[in-house]
Amino acid sequence: MTVAQTLGYRILSRNEAAKDSPPSDALSGAASDGRLVQGAQSVILREPLVLLRGLGRSSRFWLGFEERLRAAGDVIMIDLKGTGMSPSRVGRWTVAEHARDVLETLKATGYERFHLVSISFGAMVAIELAGLLGKSCRSATFVSSSARFTGERRINPAALVGFAKSLRSSIPRNQDFARYIVSESYLKSHPELPKVWDALYRTEGFSRLATLGQLTAAATFDGKAELEALETPTFFVVSRDDGLVSWRNSVVMSQAAKQSSLHVYEGPGHDLPTEVPDDLAARVIEFCGTAERAKST
Repeated sequence: MTVAQTLGYRILSRNEAAKDSPPSDALSGAASDGRLVQGAQSVILREPLVLLRGLGRSSRFWLGFEERLRAAGDVIMIDLKGTGMSPSRVGRWTVAEHARDVLETLKATGYERFHLVSISFGAMVAIELAGLLGKSCRSATFVSSSARFTGERRINPAALVGFAKSLRSSIPRNQDFARYIVSESYLKSHPELPKVWDALYRTEGFSRLATLGQLTAAATFDGKAELEALETPTFFVVSRDDGLVSWRNSVVMSQAAKQSSLHVYEGPGHDLPTEVPDDLAARVIEFCGTAERAKST
């Protein structure tokens, strides 16, 4: 077994200005999707929200989604080994290894209980992590994820080809596969998005080896036993029009968990925090608040 390592992380306090945080409106015209879930604005969370991003992407790829969540509570942003703040460019080759790294990192934050908020590959890590945390996991939100046991399509082959082509340069050329990550209509109204992603990779660097490790970890992740064993409330969120993975993965995964709820969007693509940040954040906050209230009764 490999030794778990403490990862790079940043804490955004609800009561303090963020330090070393990306601008909350990284996309012109994308400051708000104009949709809020009634009641979420009044929720104040006691426990922090832990954010885990998807394949090959650092915490900066949340593009301001974290600021929506910080309105309700502290936010811990973690970069998996091989991405972003991680000094290593080697990465990990299993989901379990990534989860143990995150667990080790959370021990260093000083908090005792957590809400997990994750997307895509980050959600696979969060499923494993929730089991490791046990009662310290107050709730877990899994956005646009997949697992081998579902029997559904894990990844769009065309997207995989586009991603492979993008790696011909030193950093991924996001224009080659952006249409699989967000909807066509969103990309049309925000044509600068691929360049925003490219700029983040140029700033942080990009490791092909670490990304290959994450692809291998994702391909071998089953997840059924882990989901069935969870005792924490879980929230699955997906879009029926996800162009990267089949939305039915989330449906089957939600059925495997004991205390689960599911929300299905119509229209957006895979990257829901980018396309519908206000609405998604409000739903997540409301879910976390409900979990905290239920635990205190």
